[in-house]
Amino acid sequence: MTENERAAMAEASGIYLLKAREVAAKPRVKWLVENVLPDTGLAAIFGPSGSGKSFVALDMLACIAKGAPWFGQDVEKASVLYVGLEGVGGIPQRVDALLRVKGEIPDNFRFLLTRIDIRNPEQLMPMVDAILATGLENGVICIDTLAQAAPGMEENSSEGMGLVIKACGLISELTGCVVILIHHSGKDATKGMRGHSSLYAAMDGVIAVDQATGTWSTEVPAGKTKDGSGVTKGFSLRVVELETNAKGKMVTSCVVAEADRKPEAKQSTVLGANERIVMDALGAAFRKAGTFAPEGSPKSLPPGRPCLGFEDAISAAQEKLPVEPKRKRERTKAAILKLVEKGALVFESEFLWCK
Repeated sequence: MTENERAAMAEASGIYLLKAREVAAKPRVKWLVENVLPDTGLAAIFGPSGSGKSFVALDMLACIAKGAPWFGQDVEKASVLYVGLEGVGGIPQRVDALLRVKGEIPDNFRFLLTRIDIRNPEQLMPMVDAILATGLENGVICIDTLAQAAPGMEENSSEGMGLVIKACGLISELTGCVVILIHHSGKDATKGMRGHSSLYAAMDGVIAVDQATGTWSTEVPAGKTKDGSGVTKGFSLRVVELETNAKGKMVTSCVVAEADRKPEAKQSTVLGANERIVMDALGAAFRKAGTFAPEGSPKSLPPGRPCLGFEDAISAAQEKLPVEPKRKRERTKAAILKLVEKGALVFESEFLWCK
């Protein structure tokens, strides 16, 4: 077989070995948000619970729908779909706050608040059909959160995570949209997203949200943006008063505001034995308290964050300490203050919550 015949066979099979100049001439990465969010593929916004990642996402999506700059980054206008699957009851307040601060948002920003398992074709395809029928293709689909979009999934399983990645790839392929997953960080937030490493490997862009330093970032190792310059910006959550409820209490939500970056947070030191016991007891007490802000709690309390009065926290934890009864309160109080000092808890206006 001649060289020309081999070349013809290779070309017919779709295999073509490109020259350097041919590769360099291919189209560059296109950005919806300059050096932050590509216009196709799979991306994520992740951070610890209560870090503000959903607020960051909604703020970015509103700017994309308008074609307005976001934190000084150029933005290409595109359609947006926000699939709200977690904290659905609070989404109306969040959107109301967004409208009050940013003004009217165009109709190319839509919301889906219906439960959906993206791994199930019978639920996925109607969503895709609705996107195409509404003219939202070639834009952004933000799914909040990954865990709620794949209920019951074993996140540390390569098989389980593979199904989610495959489903997101199908959504992107059928709609021409970049798919953003809102996800949680692991127990050690410095090690990135929770779950199997295949998720991070599949990403075309990642934004890490860190409330401790008041930043969102695409910089490695915190985040990942292929073929882009790392971007880190400071932000804060601004409380917006909405209305007074039937009991005369002010209903509030938050929006994202640009801010100076805070100094890097110090790494928490190892907890002592009493501190671990008290932290475990408070965890149960926080879960029991629920997400409704208690009367008198400070405005700095993140929306939906369980909160306890200082005295209630001592009462909830003191019986767990294996010390003499007369020393329980004293030792519990000391342990709580140490947890605040080490950055595990926030103590403000006689109220406590997890950082």
